[in-house]
Amino acid sequence: LPGWRWASLVTQNSKTSVYEEMRVINNATKLPKFDTILIDEAQDMADWQTNFIMLYCNTVAGICLAVGRGQELYGDSARPNQWLLDLKKSGAMEKDCRRNFRNTLPNFMFSRIFYEAFPKSEKISGILAKFQNKQLDLDFDRIDGGLPKRIFLDESTLPDMLDPCYPILQNELMTQACLDIIKDEYERLKDKHQPIDLLILVPDTKSTYHEWVIGALNRFNTDVGIGFTDYTKEDQRRVIAETGKLRITTFHSSRGLEGARVIVFGLEKLPILSRLIKFDVNKLAYIVLSRAVFDTTLVMRNLSNSEISQFVEMALYEINKLVEGQQKKVDSKPLAFYKIK
Repeated sequence: LPGWRWASLVTQNSKTSVYEEMRVINNATKLPKFDTILIDEAQDMADWQTNFIMLYCNTVAGICLAVGRGQELYGDSARPNQWLLDLKKSGAMEKDCRRNFRNTLPNFMFSRIFYEAFPKSEKISGILAKFQNKQLDLDFDRIDGGLPKRIFLDESTLPDMLDPCYPILQNELMTQACLDIIKDEYERLKDKHQPIDLLILVPDTKSTYHEWVIGALNRFNTDVGIGFTDYTKEDQRRVIAETGKLRITTFHSSRGLEGARVIVFGLEKLPILSRLIKFDVNKLAYIVLSRAVFDTTLVMRNLSNSEISQFVEMALYEINKLVEGQQKKVDSKPLAFYKIK
């Protein structure tokens, strides 16, 4: 669709002279012009943002948008933006692409269940039925990898919380536990991939998980000689990561990142975190759980009755039921406990 025509669709009803404003901006900034503009994740674009596309268009320009229906993270999927509705009415060429380029099928199933069903485990079978009756009929380029591995940190050997030494001992032992898990995941990764392909997620910068994992990564650098890119820091989020370093980010900031292997620390914090940052818990879960190309490792504290851990176990159980008899059974990588000692 020509850029000028698209811009006209979203500005024709404006009460202000948008074109005049854009001409002023363009003359002041001397922005570059392009014959072709590609926009990813366009389903999350607000109406007002489309006004600025014209600033970057040549007189004749083509615009290609990748729109993931139902994947709106910053909007309401039930109420698409007006610009998108207008674009569809304009006669723009549209092609339906039914392919998942990032995840294996088991990983996609798992993240999709959280997106559509959490915390109602009774809805899981209905979500999986969409895969059976082809409502979610996608092609998957990735064939290796299985369902997430679960590691619960068993803290039963720590002293009583009222013990004056508890905070120091907990920090030391948890940091060491995180280090051991990171080393193990790196060993699984290093023969086929670069350090950058191990992505590590923590709930936020205020959580104890962040403190433990940063401490573990510093020790990993000392022991193995491999550093890390810290995307949990605001001033580092636009830094291009080096292939020879691991990466760490928060749940909310992980969108747009991916790794061959992903470690998610503190998934049990998801409901509380979503309330604190005022972000939909299902959308946040989908972001977190869809970062892995092949394998995800979920690391949680030993809270067997937590809302998240129960939902995780039910989701993995139901996915394995679905794939049994249809294809080679998906490796669910049975539950493991890391004993703090």
